[in-house]
Amino acid sequence: MKVLLEEWREYLDEGKEGPFKVHKTDQKIRGRAHFVVKHLPSDKIIPSAMVKVGRKNASALANLLNDANIEGIEDSELSEDTIGQILQIMRNSEFAEDSVEF
Repeated sequence: MKVLLEEWREYLDEGKEGPFKVHKTDQKIRGRAHFVVKHLPSDKIIPSAMVKVGRKNASALANLLNDANIEGIEDSELSEDTIGQILQIMRNSEFAEDSVEF
């Protein structure tokens, strides 16, 4: 069982290299697994209410943010300008939850 969990974690961490990764939490939403996009240098997450539910959506958003040329994205303390750029990319993406106002 432990080997399966380790393989699952490796599978979830696949993708493009960058400061954003997808993590599976212990919680479930609507009976489904809960995935969040995490900024590794600052250890902050993008609230799941802002992203459409599902691993594929979270993974695609993480890849989109990793591909974006955002200044200061590798810093452990994100500036307001950097956070604004992240929100702008999310707002313009297809992965943002429609019911959320940015």
